[in-house]
Amino acid sequence: MKHPTLELLWLGRSLPFPPSSGDRVYTITLLQILLDQANITYVGIGDDKSKRQAASAMPRVHWKPVCCDQRSLPAALVSRRPLVSAQHSPPHVVSAVRTEFLSSHYDCVVLDQYGLGWVLEELSDELTKAGCAVVYVSHNHEAVLADDTARDFGGNFVKKLLLHWNARKIARMEALLTRRADLVTFISDEDARAVSEANDIRAAVVVRPSAHLSGMRVPSIVPDKPRKLLMVGSFRWIPKQINLCNFLSEANSVAVELNARLDVIGDIPNALRERLAAQYPWVSFLGFVDDLDSAIKGYRIALNVEKTGGGFKLKNLTYIAAGLPIAALASSLTGVPEPMKKHMIVREKADDLLRTAMQAMSDIDALNTLAQSAIETVTSLFDAQRNGDALIAAIRAAVAGKAARGPQHSPSAKRDRSTVDRSALSQLT
Repeated sequence: MKHPTLELLWLGRSLPFPPSSGDRVYTITLLQILLDQANITYVGIGDDKSKRQAASAMPRVHWKPVCCDQRSLPAALVSRRPLVSAQHSPPHVVSAVRTEFLSSHYDCVVLDQYGLGWVLEELSDELTKAGCAVVYVSHNHEAVLADDTARDFGGNFVKKLLLHWNARKIARMEALLTRRADLVTFISDEDARAVSEANDIRAAVVVRPSAHLSGMRVPSIVPDKPRKLLMVGSFRWIPKQINLCNFLSEANSVAVELNARLDVIGDIPNALRERLAAQYPWVSFLGFVDDLDSAIKGYRIALNVEKTGGGFKLKNLTYIAAGLPIAALASSLTGVPEPMKKHMIVREKADDLLRTAMQAMSDIDALNTLAQSAIETVTSLFDAQRNGDALIAAIRAAVAGKAARGPQHSPSAKRDRSTVDRSALSQLT
């Protein structure tokens, strides 16, 4: 039976191009697996450059960037909304989204990441009149992530207090989104179970990041590759900065002893880069690169050392697709299926991980075997077709359920936890 094409309004904080961070990559993969069965209009902060990049990469999406500045930091700090939500809901964005609700018909509105919770507060009436289903795309268990970030932050006391205050606002917004959405998507089974236990959820589906099988590179680590470690990340986000600083501090003595060399690729604030480069001369900060696939060819092992922040790290798939073995802290593997962990070097402590990784670099055959087995496991666990089928089915069910309840149904109405579709949480395991 052929289903009608869905009309989707996708609301994001900004256009997801360039794909410079894990959350942007995840958004792009979701858009890609929906395009065959949906007409997608995307609204978010952007400019002509990001629109050109987006339109070139995904011409079938109707990109509608809102060219404006984010709300100022002082104004965002005093808002009752979380910082990210307040910054990404300036008047121009609110007006653009209101116009979409009033001028076009959509079967479904997608709120991409918790920062879009402002739509449920500021445009509640317009959303109810539109009668479309609401899908909340979660990227993490946000309440736990925010608490962990505030707890682990070691900077000045005032900023730590602000992080704790922001964490309370994030928890409130996450609860609002999960309570009012007709469907919640999760990036991992762990997030799905934890969030559903803490909140009332109507329906849920787990959509793991999709591995691009055609882009998988045959492992080709050879002896003439330099004995360097690689770390990739976007270090503008506080949890990423905490993880980087903690790892370098804890691994420093072993790095000096073994003459280790680590290249860090990714955007990082200048002041932090300068401080860390002076403190840890064994680390080179290469900044953001336009062609990541080409840049990561020349390494033997890639690192995942993100204890703070939780959630599935999309960089794992980037490393594996590039044919690189992964060395990871056990605490950084939240959301990683057990079969995948078996094909990584995993240790509990940073200094032990660095020592083991340095020793492992000498066995070229073992590195290639580890990388190849990881590819084989990923191709079975992170299948784009299966992800797409599950997501489309869940969205169609949410749209049908919304239509059956009628346009006057209040999304804030209290519902019995027994109505939650728990069977969806076991999908893709």
